Amino acid sequence: MTLKQAYTKVLNALENADIDIAFIVPSGYSDKNGFSCGNYSECELKSYVVKNAKKVIMLIDSSKFEKEFPYSFGKLSDVDVLITDGDFKRYSKQAEILGVNVITTGTGVHKEHV
Repeated sequence: MTLKQAYTKVLNALENADIDIAFIVPSGYSDKNGFSCGNYSECELKSYVVKNAKKVIMLIDSSKFEKEFPYSFGKLSDVDVLITDGDFKRYSKQAEILGVNVITTGTGVHKEHV
């Protein structure tokens, strides 16, 4: 089975699925193209999931900001929650307007003693 055939099978299976929460990891994000990746079949799959999930959580590390790849699969307006390790201040006003909850993780390890 080729990779394209595998993605087609997955898309066919997803047509009968009820997607509550989708966790998506993009290869890049830019204002111009939104969230993107470098593989067409992967883009088809992510695009379908983003459009059909009740809640979309995007996980993106700061090294992917302002990176553009050939295939776009979603805009910031498609996302409910964005989790990142870096500074998202450049996009924070737009995220606020769109109702996107942005969570920035810390760089250190937090241990709670009980």
